[in-house]
Amino acid sequence: MTHLALFEEHRRAGKATTVALRVDGAGFVAFHRRAAQLPLFDKRRRPSPPHLQDHALSLSLYFNDRDGNPIELTTYEVDLVRARTHRI
Repeated sequence: MTHLALFEEHRRAGKATTVALRVDGAGFVAFHRRAAQLPLFDKRRRPSPPHLQDHALSLSLYFNDRDGNPIELTTYEVDLVRARTHRI
């Protein structure tokens, strides 16, 4: 199951709208493995792999699309992700 959340981030310089997707552990692992082949960008719109953030109870990947829109992919199935990949 995938969940979608839209919210405004007031802590960033200027207000940015972030698209946040919650995915299961298997989907998170599949995306992470495929990320190098996808058109993902950093905040300055330069090609870049996603930034991984470990929140202890969840894992998130942060990246931007071609237009500079921030996107967050999050899973709460941390143990499954860690068991399936040695880099996280």
